[in-house]
Amino acid sequence: MSTRIEEYKQKVARRPQDTLARYVLAKEYFDLGQHDRAAGEFRTLVAQKADWMKCWIHLGQSLKALGQPAEARAAFGEALRLARIQDHTGPAAEIERELSSLG
Repeated sequence: MSTRIEEYKQKVARRPQDTLARYVLAKEYFDLGQHDRAAGEFRTLVAQKADWMKCWIHLGQSLKALGQPAEARAAFGEALRLARIQDHTGPAAEIERELSSLG
């Protein structure tokens, strides 16, 4: 396991409400293709901060990679809702592509 993951696992263990540290940990897992772990961390993040659109996107991508299309569709749906509310046109287009790839 990478040193960075260990560092952020320790930070999250010390301060479970530190959303930035948890995001870095989740993103490290995501970037390494450890989508089961990434999805768990992203689920925790969206429970802590439900309006964090990027976490919903990454959660959807992780679930898609894990072969869970219904759950991925739900996560992408929430991400798209937030993108529209927050007026993020670029991410909205990305999310729409992800949704269309699910069929």
